[in-house]
Amino acid sequence: MNDCEDAPALMGCWDIVSPVAGLNHSTVSIRESGIAERSIVNGRNDYRGNPPAATGAKVILLDTDHLWGVGGDRKWVWKAFSRGHNPIWMDPYDRSSVWEPVPTNAEDVRRNLGDARRFAEQMNLAAMTPRTELASTEYCLANPGSEYLVYAPEGGGVTVDLSRG
Repeated sequence: MNDCEDAPALMGCWDIVSPVAGLNHSTVSIRESGIAERSIVNGRNDYRGNPPAATGAKVILLDTDHLWGVGGDRKWVWKAFSRGHNPIWMDPYDRSSVWEPVPTNAEDVRRNLGDARRFAEQMNLAAMTPRTELASTEYCLANPGSEYLVYAPEGGGVTVDLSRG
């Protein structure tokens, strides 16, 4: 059964089947179109610059191929990850495609995707949820009272509310 009632109109939904016990999970993919692209950037869901916090109702794969093509940077990786998304980068490796060159930040993006994965492997990720209200930066994955991952896109000081544990 497809559970797409709460998906924005600019997104499409489909069901995928997990190889574990045949569990069904919904996932979201952003359609490629000029209208959708403008909504992604200028609408209420800015998946490029300020991804909304995932609700947990669906697994959201933020694939740069559908947001930019080859695009994004380390800030995008951490903003997406700390808001509960699964960032995926369209990696051109070392060769330019017909339509896009290899970006100058390619190594930096790869390194930060790897770092995000290493953090995910060290946390109890299944128990963590995006909790924008707990950090002054609004980029926070937390299992309150146990684990917090907070991202500060501009560096500097961060305030984290540890009282809600």
